[in-house]
Amino acid sequence: MTVDMDRVPWLTRGQIDDKAEQVLSRSREILGFDLSPPIPIEAIIEQVFGYHLLVEDLNERYAHLGLKDEDLLGATVVPRREILIHEKLLTDPKRRGRYFFTCAHELAHLVLHERFVTQACRSGGLSRTEQDILCRISVNRKRGEWQADFMAACLLMPEAATRQAYRAAISERPTLLVNRESSVCRRGRPLWLEPVLAHAPFYSEAVIEAGSFKNVSRAAMCIRLEELGLLVNAVDRPWIAEG
Repeated sequence: MTVDMDRVPWLTRGQIDDKAEQVLSRSREILGFDLSPPIPIEAIIEQVFGYHLLVEDLNERYAHLGLKDEDLLGATVVPRREILIHEKLLTDPKRRGRYFFTCAHELAHLVLHERFVTQACRSGGLSRTEQDILCRISVNRKRGEWQADFMAACLLMPEAATRQAYRAAISERPTLLVNRESSVCRRGRPLWLEPVLAHAPFYSEAVIEAGSFKNVSRAAMCIRLEELGLLVNAVDRPWIAEG
């Protein structure tokens, strides 16, 4: 048994964004320099919040839970002031963005849910090992996991910096993606150039480069651009895979 992230209090996007800005503002004061992308999320965890950031084999640590090998990414252990990240995210260069996003996700749990976890443990009689907040792919739709994902995006990709980078790299206006792929004519050449879903990785990469979001994946940036209304997915198809 672990803390149920479906029972955390409801928070609006605006409330979560405000909390993320409070974290960044506090971090500027404590770290002593202006924060611009790439956001130093590891330093914020350790130097601002005083938590230990540890990288280890979480499947081994939580073997007693019988989780699938690819399910567990991170954990927040409030009693020991630890944030744990699965070592597999560092051994695979293609998952570098996922590593930093998981760091931000776990910090978001700390900011948003520490009080809830403490109260649940007091009233529910959970043991110390049952108090851990586990970041699992299979439960990412739970309310608390969505909240942590959204705050992680707000921390790593602040709205003002993201909008500025989008304007510099793409356009002053939102981009409407109305087809999956470009229309084609004879000999496979495009009939006309148009914004399509297949181009989403290129838009994402352009914004990452323009804004120096070096610790953010293309997939995370695509989702963030959609959240901000800058990329409009009118195709009703999934975004790109992790990368």
